[in-house]
This record gives sequence, C-alpha cells and structure tokens, in this order.
Amino acid sequence: MLGGFVLICHSASAQNSSVPKEVGLQLSGINFDGSNSFNVLLKKQLKENVYRRFRLFYGNISTNTQNDETRFSFSTGIAIGKEKRKAMGEKLQFFHGPEFAPSVDMLVENEALYLGVNFRFGWILGLQHDFNEHWAMNIEMVPGARLTANTFDGELSSTIFRADMNNTVSLAVMRKF
Repeated sequence: MLGGFVLICHSASAQNSSVPKEVGLQLSGINFDGSNSFNVLLKKQLKENVYRRFRLFYGNISTNTQNDETRFSFSTGIAIGKEKRKAMGEKLQFFHGPEFAPSVDMLVENEALYLGVNFRFGWILGLQHDFNEHWAMNIEMVPGARLTANTFDGELSSTIFRADMNNTVSLAVMRKF
C-alpha cells in the first residue's frame, strides 16, 4: 500500500515538473536612506497566461542609535496573488490581478514595543520583458487598501483603514524554468 502511495506521489511530481515556473529577486522603493524593501518572487503557471504568485520575505529592517537611545524596526509578510498576462509584442507582456498580503510590523523604542498587524488587498499592474527562455525582468506596482491593528505594550492602541494609489514601483529579475 505504501509503495503505491509513493508511486502516485512520484508520478504527480513528475507531471508537475513541466509546468512553467519563475523565481526572482524583487526590489521596491530603491533609495539610499536605509528603507529599501526586498522579497523573493515565485510564480507558477496555472493555465495559459494565468499564474499563481507568492512574494515571500518582503519587508524591511532598520536601526537607529542616537545618544543612548536605540530604535529598531522590522517589517515582514507574505503576499499571495494571481496574475493574468497579455502579450504586447514578441517579448513584452502586461500582467494584472488581485493580491492579498498579511504582514507584521514591529518597533522597539526605548524598551517600549509597538506591534502592528496588517491585512492588505491590492491589484497588481506590471510589465514583463523576456530576454530569452530563461531570463526576464519585470516592473510593477500594487495599489490597494490596508486594514491595520496597532498595539502598544500589549494593549490595542489603534485601528486604521487606508486605501492608496502609491507610486512605489518594484523591479524584479526572474529566472524561468
């Protein structure tokens, strides 16, 4: 019985290996003041011109020490979405689709702990240029809405709803296989 299960799993794995996938490094808000964001972008084709996408480890980290005071902040999350692609030429594609992104923000300042939990829904808008069958580059933005709950030393301190049309553009280099 166990041998049959292993054979079925191996067969399913072999069938999925031909599904086009992409993996890349994405940078957002590139500047030199220490507030850069990064993430790993994974995409898997569901059907022709439709991809499931995951942005993993997106976020930022910063620290500031001035006199005897230290401030440390950390933000991380995951985003899950679906993109539909439309050819705009031989090597250029437009893509768009929904994305849901839960995240956590933490700030430690003078031994006080601030914690924020965010739930964001956005709409992906982007362009991807395929250099060849193995490499691509894309540029995108994700305007959307966010709901945030903040705590200060364990007590709920605020709830915020915000919708935005941001101008933060992300740039990614993708490996296709």
